Amino acid sequence: MAITVRPAVLGAAFLLLGFLTGCAGGGTPQEAREDDVVEGQPDDAIQPDDCLIGEWLLDVDDYGAQSEAYLTGLGIPITEFAMDGGGILAFGMDGTVALNIDLTTTGVLVAGDSMVPISAPSHYGGSGIWSRPDADVDAVDITEWVTPSSAAAADSDVQVPLPDFAADPRVFVQCSGDQLILQGAEAPFGSSWTRTG
Repeated sequence: MAITVRPAVLGAAFLLLGFLTGCAGGGTPQEAREDDVVEGQPDDAIQPDDCLIGEWLLDVDDYGAQSEAYLTGLGIPITEFAMDGGGILAFGMDGTVALNIDLTTTGVLVAGDSMVPISAPSHYGGSGIWSRPDADVDAVDITEWVTPSSAAAADSDVQVPLPDFAADPRVFVQCSGDQLILQGAEAPFGSSWTRTG
């Protein structure tokens, strides 16, 4: 019988599972980031052919595999790791961005001779404004982010930190055709997305 658990170590381990805490990706190093925002100068206008515009579906298999590798790399003794559900991300040409994540992560924590089944649902949604900070930087800034209280994971015993775009609005992007990778400045790994519309 599966149970939900509340240990601090598990809560820390699942930090990466809530909007991919900064939309985790393929990897622009933190040290390579420069403060390219000039005071009083607006972000570049969104171009009609910007690759980001459209709807994107989270590659759950890839994200689950990276999550498992990350947790085991931290020394979290977990087996039978699985991630089910989905995620949709939409970038509008009008500068709006919306996210809806509905994932459930399961596994078995090994603690000595004990095997503890865990189940961690992560229901999360939000919307805000996106803009290109600089034409020479493969990144977007997310501002005015709003998370409806009904979209947060209130039913989960594992408290997943929500993205804090006020502290750091920058999300690095790699977009080509129907493939997208997102990388938050502090995220430990990436999230891959496939265009659906």
